[in-house]
Amino acid sequence: MQDANLDPAPAPPRTRVWGLRDIAIVTVVVLLLFLFVPAAIVLPASLLWEQKSDGETTEAANIALAVGNLAWYVTVIVTVLSYVRSKGGTPSDLGLRWPSGAGRDSWGRIIGIAVLTFIAMYAITALYSVIALEILDLDFLEPSEQVPDDFYDHKIALAILGIAVVIGAPFTEELFFRGFLYGGLRTYVSYVLAALLTGFLFSLLHFNVGLVIPFTLIGAILALSYQRSGNLLTPIGAHFFFNFISFMVLAFVPEAR
Repeated sequence: MQDANLDPAPAPPRTRVWGLRDIAIVTVVVLLLFLFVPAAIVLPASLLWEQKSDGETTEAANIALAVGNLAWYVTVIVTVLSYVRSKGGTPSDLGLRWPSGAGRDSWGRIIGIAVLTFIAMYAITALYSVIALEILDLDFLEPSEQVPDDFYDHKIALAILGIAVVIGAPFTEELFFRGFLYGGLRTYVSYVLAALLTGFLFSLLHFNVGLVIPFTLIGAILALSYQRSGNLLTPIGAHFFFNFISFMVLAFVPEAR
């Protein structure tokens, strides 16, 4: 019997196009790409453009770092889509499809769920900050900086990084974590457990102890948002606006860094 809250029509299909072995293979490939693709761009750049005498990174080196991140997103997208196609699947199996425009598959419903998801993401962030850092005073759980300070002094590097963070990250991370990982795991475990597991993996990829708890919850919310809407555009949209606002605040409000 379907859960009226988590599995309304049209829910993402419970496809068996890829299984646990496929999930393991693609996850390992994505991790290897994370290690080698940015490095292939950043390491040569670091040899060509050394740090300044005062220890700051040159703009050219920061541009290389931003381009490296963007290149990783592109390779992950190509990897996931190519692998799913090799198994006989289509982008639709990953939740990538254009809404029909009617009923439960309407743009209005998808946008509405995306807005609620976005609000939930910021609510989790705010609650975590208040409970963990102010009430419980657990300073070791305070997230470390995600963007080096000298990036903000280099406009071209910051612009490229903005494209990677605001556009590349939402599409890539939702495609991999929600479309592929969650889409595969939910055929073996419950929706909630699959959402929490993929949310936890999502948090680990950010390599920041202070983000493990809030990003696990945020990842789970994004997965359940996908489950609720039946379309990957919903979590992509919520993720896009979350990253966009966060990045703009960091870029233009120095006190927030």
